[in-house]
Amino acid sequence: GKPYAIYFGFTRCGDVCPTTLSRLVKLRREAASGEAMRIIFVTIDPAHDGPREVGQYAGLFNAPIIGLTGSQAQIDQVKKQYGIFAKPVSHAAMGKEMEHTATVLLFDRAGGFAGTIAATDPDADATAKIKKLVA
Repeated sequence: GKPYAIYFGFTRCGDVCPTTLSRLVKLRREAASGEAMRIIFVTIDPAHDGPREVGQYAGLFNAPIIGLTGSQAQIDQVKKQYGIFAKPVSHAAMGKEMEHTATVLLFDRAGGFAGTIAATDPDADATAKIKKLVA
């Protein structure tokens, strides 16, 4: 019954995932009062992100974020359902990193797709999208 924003990422991400979730929390505070919109984080790396890791990661943002994980088959099914790209790639410092869609997906109260927030969207535009979503 509440609109929501969903973001797919991984807990070991060095910059894009924490930056995106921090920005989303900030935008929600500016655009919506209280719990008018839920934020959902879904890991794309269930091999490293179990319930404990995802829960701890979601807790880092000092805001209510619902963190989700599951088996690789479940995550693959959800990625397909939402049209999310994700694949492991080699990384010099980390050994392995995940390349993935970094767009926030917005859904209305009925669960219908309502738009996106991209990293390149100005904050004013992203805030307007959230205000429209929760209105």
